[in-house]
Amino acid sequence: MPYSDYIGRLTQLLRQAYIHRPRPDVLDLIVRRFSSRLLAVTTVDQAVDLYRDAEFLPGSSTSSCWVELHSLRLNGPFAEQLPQCILTALDSDGNPAIVKLLAVSSHDPMTGAPASQLSEAFVCRELRLRDANNAGVPVVRGEVLELQLPFASARTTKHGPGVYPALVMPRYSCVVSDLPLIPEHAIARGAARLMQAIDFMHERGYVHMDIKATNVFVDTAGNWYLGDFGSTVRVNDPIHSYTRWFFPNNMAQQAAQFKHDWYLLAVMLAVELHKEDWKEQLFEHERVSTRKLRIAASAAQLESLKEVLALVMGRGEVTVDEGGALG
Repeated sequence: MPYSDYIGRLTQLLRQAYIHRPRPDVLDLIVRRFSSRLLAVTTVDQAVDLYRDAEFLPGSSTSSCWVELHSLRLNGPFAEQLPQCILTALDSDGNPAIVKLLAVSSHDPMTGAPASQLSEAFVCRELRLRDANNAGVPVVRGEVLELQLPFASARTTKHGPGVYPALVMPRYSCVVSDLPLIPEHAIARGAARLMQAIDFMHERGYVHMDIKATNVFVDTAGNWYLGDFGSTVRVNDPIHSYTRWFFPNNMAQQAAQFKHDWYLLAVMLAVELHKEDWKEQLFEHERVSTRKLRIAASAAQLESLKEVLALVMGRGEVTVDEGGALG
């Protein structure tokens, strides 16, 4: 099958994620730099991840602009299982950092995105992550910086003229998904921190919608911090992005509710309890089943973790109907 057919399949999948007019330069970059991933794309999630990775990947000239404007030297990806827009970096004082290159704007009419879809940069600014972290809220200690490319500079980069935001935060040790099987007391401690972070977001009217182990960062002391706000929406706004197999039913365009974050936290904690065989423990028809979620959560032995799971599942309204759907 020629590459044009694979690009055609990719663009069809992107339309389902409201990317109706993918940029030609990004599609060309996919063919040149991500050809093996292009051949393997079969789902909407894979298509969006591939497009975003190619869209955000900085060229050498763009990297030079980051050094010039913000004294940030970009390096390779932070972790293999994370999107390639999450990079390691070094600041002017030689301190390790993480830089997540963000979408220019989720309101860009060229993408066809719904008006309710917020850009991650907007959400991060609204949450004031650095101030929140300094106040003891366990969210990543991030700050949004901008790279402004005038027309003259843009001619020498793969990005056009415009303002390109990035979330800059300290270099964390890893994400929770990198860790081996975690002791129950550490899961309970981490869960308590995530509950605090979720409450912080909900008090401000936001639903995270993508709480999972790859979005929870870990420092050298083992403390957990909630990150990655790319799926965040205001409560009652339509859901535009979520990890599909974590929900037993289709959530696209449904109204985001606070209970969805608590449900996702329950799934994450059950995954950590059964890290070595979590799919077997939780999946039914290639999705998490609420029936199996309850059974998996009941395996907790530590009393404090049992209490946390009961509270989280109660807030998530984890009930089971005959079809095993989320109540």
